[in-house]
Amino acid sequence: QKLPQKGDVELLCGGPPCQGFSGMNRFNSREYSRFKNSLIASYLSYCDYYRPRFFVLENVRNFVSFKRSMVLKLA
Repeated sequence: QKLPQKGDVELLCGGPPCQGFSGMNRFNSREYSRFKNSLIASYLSYCDYYRPRFFVLENVRNFVSFKRSMVLKLA
């Protein structure tokens, strides 16, 4: 199938894993959690590329406090 082009996407909806940002995760410094955190950046790169009118991203409280709101600034 043909992939959509820039400007063709109205909505992106994603829920990338966010265990590394969760206060409930006791293992957030491990490599696996860092990998899962990188999936959020991957999702946001799709948003940046396609520039949809709307996008949905699951929210975790620590998005606001992690490295001075860096996740939200990327969004």
